[in-house]
Amino acid sequence: MRALHVLDMTTAPSSFTIARDSAERMLREVRRELRFAGIRETATLISGGRPARAIREAAVRYQSSLLILGLNGARSNKLSALGATARALLSHAPCPVVTVNRSCDGRRPASELENSLVVTDAAPESLAAALAAWPLATTACDVPLCAVLAPSSRRLPKTFAEIPEQFAPVHPFKHEDAAAAILQQAAAKRAGLILLAFRAGSHLDSWASGSVAHGIVTAASCPVLTVRC
Repeated sequence: MRALHVLDMTTAPSSFTIARDSAERMLREVRRELRFAGIRETATLISGGRPARAIREAAVRYQSSLLILGLNGARSNKLSALGATARALLSHAPCPVVTVNRSCDGRRPASELENSLVVTDAAPESLAAALAAWPLATTACDVPLCAVLAPSSRRLPKTFAEIPEQFAPVHPFKHEDAAAAILQQAAAKRAGLILLAFRAGSHLDSWASGSVAHGIVTAASCPVLTVRC
């Protein structure tokens, strides 16, 4: 695992020095926390430039298989806010992204972290992405699958009749009320992870306020693993 902190290179030299010293202290603390948790940490890095671009470039350079992104609410008191860096990475990251927002409860017992809730749109490509990512996310059986239908859709495609038994039952939701209903499912399941899989350019591939994906990512009480296919 690599811990990365990106500095704003447009600040004044004196402010930059202070920011760099602060980042170095923070990364040393991150390293201690990772070691305490038993996670092997490869390196802590300080980079410069625009955050989203620097993070994408680092992910490509180190061939990262996963990004873990903390959401700060765009420096807002509103939990529904999603900053520009998070939006850019969720839309254009070269690998899946795990988001952790301020609503997440870091005190969940390990047993709860085994529970996952899989969310996808009703496209065969999205279901394939969910099937590919699901074994990496959980070892639990009978994983609920939530299918978000496009505004013009009335029923699930035939592809969903062939899903593995581990995903039974399938819960279809209309687009307009999907986010709240899915979060209720996650709470009832005591999910430790929501796996959100969808096609690039689909009705779920939007991080604007009010969209289903935005509502899930910013309000989930557990981490969200986003997979774009």
